[in-house]
Amino acid sequence: MWCGGGGALDLSGTINALSSTIAISCDASGQNCNFIQATLQTLFGQNGLALTSCLFGECIRESTINTLANTFSPSTVASGSTLSKGVIAGLSIVAAVAFLALLSLGLGLWSQSKARKAPVGELDEKSGVGLRWTDIGFTLAPKSRVGRRGNADDGRVLLDGISGEVAPGQLLAILGPTGAGKSTLVDLLAGRRKSGRSTGSIELVSSTGSSNRKVKIGYVDQQDILPSTSTVREHLMFSAQLRLPEGMSKAAKEKRVFEVLSQLGLLDVADSRIGGTERRGISGLDSVSAKRVISVLKDLANSGSTTVITTIHQPNSQIFHMFDLVLTLSRGGRQLYFGRAATVAQHFVALGHSCPEGWNPADYLLELASDPPADLLPPVAPRAAARIDLRKASAGSDLRDGDSAEEGKESAPNLPILHKFPPRSDGRQSHQRPTTVLLTQFQVLAGRQLRNLKRDWSLVLMHNAVAVVVGVLVGGLYFQVNSTISGFQNRIGSLFFLGSLLAFASLSALSNFVQIKPLFLRERANNLYGPVAFLLSEVFFDIVPLRIAPTIIVSCIIYWMVGLSPSAANFFKFLLILVEFNVASTLFNLLLGAALDNSGVAILISAVINLFQMAFAGFFVNLKSIPPVLRWVQWLAPLKSTLEALAVNELSSGLQIIDTLQGVKIEVNAALIMDILFGFKPDGYYRDVLILFGFVGGFGLLLISTVVYRLKERR
Repeated sequence: MWCGGGGALDLSGTINALSSTIAISCDASGQNCNFIQATLQTLFGQNGLALTSCLFGECIRESTINTLANTFSPSTVASGSTLSKGVIAGLSIVAAVAFLALLSLGLGLWSQSKARKAPVGELDEKSGVGLRWTDIGFTLAPKSRVGRRGNADDGRVLLDGISGEVAPGQLLAILGPTGAGKSTLVDLLAGRRKSGRSTGSIELVSSTGSSNRKVKIGYVDQQDILPSTSTVREHLMFSAQLRLPEGMSKAAKEKRVFEVLSQLGLLDVADSRIGGTERRGISGLDSVSAKRVISVLKDLANSGSTTVITTIHQPNSQIFHMFDLVLTLSRGGRQLYFGRAATVAQHFVALGHSCPEGWNPADYLLELASDPPADLLPPVAPRAAARIDLRKASAGSDLRDGDSAEEGKESAPNLPILHKFPPRSDGRQSHQRPTTVLLTQFQVLAGRQLRNLKRDWSLVLMHNAVAVVVGVLVGGLYFQVNSTISGFQNRIGSLFFLGSLLAFASLSALSNFVQIKPLFLRERANNLYGPVAFLLSEVFFDIVPLRIAPTIIVSCIIYWMVGLSPSAANFFKFLLILVEFNVASTLFNLLLGAALDNSGVAILISAVINLFQMAFAGFFVNLKSIPPVLRWVQWLAPLKSTLEALAVNELSSGLQIIDTLQGVKIEVNAALIMDILFGFKPDGYYRDVLILFGFVGGFGLLLISTVVYRLKERR
């Protein structure tokens, strides 16, 4: 009888409504019969609808079979993957994206070949570039209650009317007490990104007078951020590969690295790993080491091609007299002195402030700068728009017309201007661009990433070891599920567990990105490479060894231990969905790491979103029973598309549920139960493939945009 029936029922109306041929097969006694028709076989198995003495049979409501007959067709349930016009269009888009990727690779190879064939020419060792800055000011905007910077006009003044000049081949030291603005001034001169409002102008000058000349600015920060697993030689070679011209041979670059190691006295430790701060320590330089560093800078400047500007806290007398020029800032960012180091004492004697006998001139300058007499400070100058004479710009200048800091070196005001620009707080300046093309940047970054993985296998080992352990545990928990109703529940449960595992495992990508982000910010600020090359290398070496490899391992173990569909085609379709979902989850976590500065907040948001995905995945609640006002949210959950695709793929082989309920044997197609229990569509596999591909593309584009426009070093 039909469930809910009140005795004998007339089945003719329902049976006649079914399309295609219907047959009735009975045994010799005529007591056991079967209605055999395509839809009935889809719902109840190969034997169709079974009736015994017309007293009992398959338990299903008449209204249910009328509804499902229009929903389930034999071809749909058998394949689970019909291609609609929308799916075909989507697959065409995927093919177009793949073609564009191959085209981009071809263009990259072409541009790299062209760059490497370009003539290198001789490096100009004689014609250097000087620097002139006029009336530099900087105001730090105050922070509001929500942590954002307010109006800079109401903020703290860090620099006020600073002017100076350095000719090619000179060494300038900037002195001053803590908080005087030394680092801020150097940041502005180097074009670093600053949070605040800046004024004044900066000029690059050179005796060549060629405005097309490329200018390189090197910047050494007070706090070094270096890759801990690289050696000193490897890190210098990394820099050489990205800074020196593409057409320069590898041997020539290695020779330059050797010269730098020799010049810095690092040959003894050239092949030692840099290590982290906890390994190498963070102690400062002693006087001997400080003198060695300044000697290297002095020799670099004396080559005539390099202008060196450095800040120093408290140099001894010997180091002080190695400087060509000295710029002293007092508290509040006021300029106390700019001139030659050799004539500091005479300058202040002329102003009525003599350096005590036996004192280090640097100590005397710092004492004056800490609490400067009013007669030594220049008056607050208006922000002159016109160019002013730097020789008269500062009341503390010891350079007179016609003088230079060192005999035989041309004074900066007499040199032609190469570039002129304001000290912009966004850090964008036209003379600073990566030297190499995108493909070369990726290759160099990939080489470092691969070397890091070889030397630190802990992360790769843990991901793959955990995949093996979890795979065995889950496989044992759901070992060789049967075809009963409970077995069907376990089958879908194993798929849900696997998807949830991958969602939470991808959190490690967020942690890895947060760790590497400071190094990227520093190296991007130094114009070693662009953000796209960094993302390509970072994503590739995160996804392949840490996502795809563990996914394949855990999938192979669980798939065969649980006893899922034995078809090879079903297995690879199963694997495709898991890889897509894992890549999408990884890109989403990388996006959180790039968008949020607080890693704790990013991890919390990722965990909460994973829980939200689990709620809307269809396993805990039937998707059709979700209130319409919230039902659309399921399309924002990649786990829902993943679980639906995995379930459809598993049941597309025609899985039949065979069980006995209260002594009555039932046999029904699992696709029917899937729709009733979870609300999954039996023809949704390829649709879900495209949805997951959309998540991958969307998260990828958002990640690129965030890194390109947001992840810039700002001081």
